[in-house]
Amino acid sequence: MARFHHFISLACLIAATAGCSRSDLPSAVPLEGYVTYRQEPVDEASVVLVPTDPKGRSATGITDSNGHFSMKTYYDPKHTLPGAVHGDYIITITKREPQVFPPGLSSEETMEYQKTMKPPKSLIPEIYGVPAKSGFKVTVDGTKLEPLQLELKD
Repeated sequence: MARFHHFISLACLIAATAGCSRSDLPSAVPLEGYVTYRQEPVDEASVVLVPTDPKGRSATGITDSNGHFSMKTYYDPKHTLPGAVHGDYIITITKREPQVFPPGLSSEETMEYQKTMKPPKSLIPEIYGVPAKSGFKVTVDGTKLEPLQLELKD
């Protein structure tokens, strides 16, 4: 009987870990950079690589207090690649003022309260959040890229 339980435990372990590896995912190239505005680092900005190929996959990053970001490509809750997959991208950057909610609201109350709020104000020029107007592009081709220097202007 102990042998049977050992076999069942082993089978469950194999089944549980079978989905942890995805050999079908493409390779990604590490990609990082810096965002500055008025010669100052921009923290907590969202940086998105928007693929020019409709079949491409976007990559995202958030800047830290030094304006530094590292891109990640998301596939599903268990599979995120560091970097970006090969392709041509338009780069968008957004940073909005945080939304503040009264304390103690339930999830439903928060959603209702949010409907009454104005959209959060952009803290950088909004043009950088529009793919057709951002002006930043990058090609990821398999070679390691130097850190991107994204200088925002008024």
